Amino acid sequence: MALSLFFYLPKLDEMVSCEYRDMPEPVEIPGCLPIHGGEMLDPTQDRKNDAYKWLLYHSKRYRLADGVMDLKDLAAEVLGEDGSSTKALAEVARKWKNQKCSQGCD
Repeated sequence: MALSLFFYLPKLDEMVSCEYRDMPEPVEIPGCLPIHGGEMLDPTQDRKNDAYKWLLYHSKRYRLADGVMDLKDLAAEVLGEDGSSTKALAEVARKWKNQKCSQGCD
C-alpha cells in the first residue's frame, strides 16, 4: 500500500484541498482498498507540516528511480492475481529477480 500511496500522493495532493483525515469519503488509492484519511501514514495527517512536504517531494521523485516503475508494474500484475499480500510480495520478489537476472546478474 505504501508504494501505491507514494505513486498516487502527488495526484491526491492536487485533487484534495482539505486534510485527508477530514475527508468525508474514504481515500481511494489505486490497487488498494479504500481507507479513511485518518488511517493514512502519520506524515500525511498534517499537510502544512514539513514532514508532509518532504513526503510529497520524495513521492514525486519515485518515478525517476531506475527500476521502480518495473517493480510497480510487477506488483500490480501479481496483486491482481490473488488477495494474499504475503504471496504477492514473494511473487513480486521472484519475478523481479528473474527479470533482473535475465538482463545479467552481478
